[in-house]
Amino acid sequence: MSVSSTPLSINAVVIAACVSLGGCSLFMSGAPPKQDWERRQPGQPVSCTQSPNLPILDTVVAGGSAALAGGLIVAGGDCGDVCGAQGAIFLMAGAAALIWGLSAWGGFSDVDTCKEYEAATRPKPGPFQ
Repeated sequence: MSVSSTPLSINAVVIAACVSLGGCSLFMSGAPPKQDWERRQPGQPVSCTQSPNLPILDTVVAGGSAALAGGLIVAGGDCGDVCGAQGAIFLMAGAAALIWGLSAWGGFSDVDTCKEYEAATRPKPGPFQ
């Protein structure tokens, strides 16, 4: 099923849902504030996001949205009766790619900061370990 053969309302709802969900990493990942680094005791559990799974998911969705927007640009020369709809879908897909891409960037940054934090506060081995 191509974009042009699907009713506009279905496309708009699907893309609006993707945009409104707005990036897993943006809402679900976190890094410790820098001021907490000095207060944490060695061996204390780390409570920040160390897994890159959410930023990877955001990257995949951003890439898919960018591919949809790119496909609409390529197909734009022969859009017939749906030129206006195609333009709206292009803008929504582009916005989704931007939002999810920024979320992925922030998520990868949080994961890196969390790993630095964990390494900086890891207990140092004793002389006989």
